[in-house]
Amino acid sequence: MPEGSGRGRRSVRERVGGPPIARFIDILPAGDAQAAFLGWRSARRGAAQPQLWDVLPDRLPRKVLPWALLYRTGADGELVYGFAGEELRSLFGSNPKGQPVLAYAPPAERDARRAVIDRSMTSGLPVWFVGSLLFRNKAPVPVGRLCLPVAIGDERAFLLLYFILADVSLSQPLRAGESSLDERHLIWAAPDDLADPPAPGLS
Repeated sequence: MPEGSGRGRRSVRERVGGPPIARFIDILPAGDAQAAFLGWRSARRGAAQPQLWDVLPDRLPRKVLPWALLYRTGADGELVYGFAGEELRSLFGSNPKGQPVLAYAPPAERDARRAVIDRSMTSGLPVWFVGSLLFRNKAPVPVGRLCLPVAIGDERAFLLLYFILADVSLSQPLRAGESSLDERHLIWAAPDDLADPPAPGLS
């Protein structure tokens, strides 16, 4: 099955329940998540992945920027953190720039997440999934992640945007852990999700 195909997208959505959804944007929460996807899409140049600095900061909602995380490829071919927004630096306890991505995760979990990242960067297709973050002295907080492939010159990179999906106070939160990736909850964009909608009056 081709990666990111409409067929694959429908099978994932059928497994997680609910009626079929025709467009990737329809499964994103209204507001900032949809605006971020549309901003990323508007920065694309033909079929190429958008350049990072054509997306950041002007094409993303300002509220999203503190929750942005960049992965890029280090000199040894491993993924490293390129930057982290202010809220995520608070969660890490420091600026993780240059540190290996997912170093804290068990090998199987790290491999599963790396496979998702590689697929997105190679195919150019965004992916959305909902999991949780575990904060000290707090119940697990539901968090959506919008994963957007970008380029930095000729280098492929990966922009990860976090969206808190609960009305909770996260004043100076400290991360205690992160939920495992459940592939059943991955929702992939299809190539036709990346096309600009037709102008009004055109079929």
